[in-house]
Amino acid sequence: MQHAAVTLMAACSFILTKGISMNFPRLLPKSLLLLLAVIAITASATLSYAETYSVNFTTPWREGQLFKATVKASQKSRMLISQGTQVVQQQVLEDTAATMEADAKALTFFPHGGIKKVAYTIRSLRVSRSSGPESDYLPAGTQIIVESIGTGVKSYIIDGKVATKEQKEVLKLVTATDEANYNDQILFGTDKPVELSGTWQPDLEKLKTAIAKDVGEIPVSTGTMKLEAIEGSGDKQVAVVSGNVSFSGFAPPLPPGISPKAGSFTIVLDGRIPATRTGSKRVENMKVTASFVGETKGPTGALIMLTVMADMSNSTTLVFP
Repeated sequence: MQHAAVTLMAACSFILTKGISMNFPRLLPKSLLLLLAVIAITASATLSYAETYSVNFTTPWREGQLFKATVKASQKSRMLISQGTQVVQQQVLEDTAATMEADAKALTFFPHGGIKKVAYTIRSLRVSRSSGPESDYLPAGTQIIVESIGTGVKSYIIDGKVATKEQKEVLKLVTATDEANYNDQILFGTDKPVELSGTWQPDLEKLKTAIAKDVGEIPVSTGTMKLEAIEGSGDKQVAVVSGNVSFSGFAPPLPPGISPKAGSFTIVLDGRIPATRTGSKRVENMKVTASFVGETKGPTGALIMLTVMADMSNSTTLVFP
């Protein structure tokens, strides 16, 4: 999922800046060997092994490759102020949604195959705030260059000029590049073929490393990816996948005066991953939910709990001619 890691990193940064093998056991008792042999002989006419499939999240790019991108994304966050079991105040920190349609061109790549620099020509970019109606944000024909220039750092150039802070926040929602140390395959892929409905664990250690700079050490992590279906075969194969990854038990960094208590992230994703980028369509959907909890003392000395909750979503379709 090209946007998966990007959206995860954006979730960390966004919330903080807003204040707050499949092994088959072969240990069979010797007394069962004869019985198993008889079963094997009588069932040999119908016995078959489940077919397995390779799943590659980072399919090959070509320099100068053209594609069309359609992206719908949003980020919402709110802060709850509680005293005991009672919520005494709720504040919306951010509520932004954006929809983009663009013609894109792949420019440069990392050695691991992930994209480093990409050019977009806007067909339509519309933004809404505070759940209001969408309005045009950048006109059709606007040229945007997005490049990964460091760990977690992107460069955004709009018609030859450096994007403003506000423009960067919008473009983070609808554009994506990979990082030098990881791509989709490294984080979410499997190095072994899997059966239909087969599962595997994403690289949780690399995922934790990717976000630790923002949230610190993460003691608890779980995750499962699943091959839901296969469409076509060979270079026309499309893998339909899903996943669910969670991180918890960490103490999120919060502003001075607020003692961190608990932090958690959950990522739910799915997609249609083509074997090649020729004549194919790649679909990526992901939702991230997060909760950061801290406590402080109010004016009267009473203990107050602050909870920052955030939801981010991204639905991307990339069409390759």
